[in-house]
Amino acid sequence: MAHTKVRVKLVGEDSNAYSILGRVSKALKRSDQSEAADEYLARATDGDYNHLLAVTMEYAYDEGDIEEDDVQVDEQATGEAIGFTVQDKIVVADPCYIDTNDTLEGLDRLGLILDDCHGGWIAEAVVSDEGSWGSRVKVLRATRCGAGPVHEKRCLCHNGVDSGQMFVGCVTSFPLDYNALLERYKGPDGEWNNELKFFAFAKGAVSGTGFGDGSYPVTVGYDSGGHPVSIEVKFLDNESRDEEEEDDEG
Repeated sequence: MAHTKVRVKLVGEDSNAYSILGRVSKALKRSDQSEAADEYLARATDGDYNHLLAVTMEYAYDEGDIEEDDVQVDEQATGEAIGFTVQDKIVVADPCYIDTNDTLEGLDRLGLILDDCHGGWIAEAVVSDEGSWGSRVKVLRATRCGAGPVHEKRCLCHNGVDSGQMFVGCVTSFPLDYNALLERYKGPDGEWNNELKFFAFAKGAVSGTGFGDGSYPVTVGYDSGGHPVSIEVKFLDNESRDEEEEDDEG
């Protein structure tokens, strides 16, 4: 059923399943989407807690998730939210750097390993319409479930990208089966699916990276206790758009 996402305060609120179900279903009903509320309740309760969180992110935005400069008429979420569980550490890196031929120690200056991340997380990609370039992933976000609000943001590094992809997920996903990942891009007829920009893989999610290869800032949000509660990798901004347009014209 087609529906419009509602804004609900999720981060920093009670993370009990029934509390989440109640807040989201009420918000949908208040926006005159009673049928969507019923559908949400049926889908969200048909699985475990991680399933509930993933379905919730299809129907609701967290109020603190969307910054004003990210809300534009040509941008939208992919419509899919991917839930994953972290034992302790999260890795953020081009998947080609964390396959069976690599070591985590070799990620220096290429990726990020973040401590103190145990628990449930939700990943979501924001896609922007880039005209003749088509739709591109502008931002990859991951939000810690049931965490407090973001108190401080820090840009910890710039991740290098050589395969036009970014992975965020539990560090126990290492080593990734990179050949299996590439198979995900093939359609039933064996042809490459250029429209696939965001999908679940291993214990995390993979997204496209704007216009492709490059170096991209990774910003981590911390709660008042200094614990990581959000991760954002920004692939597109006005400057990168202008550069691509100049290259296209040249």
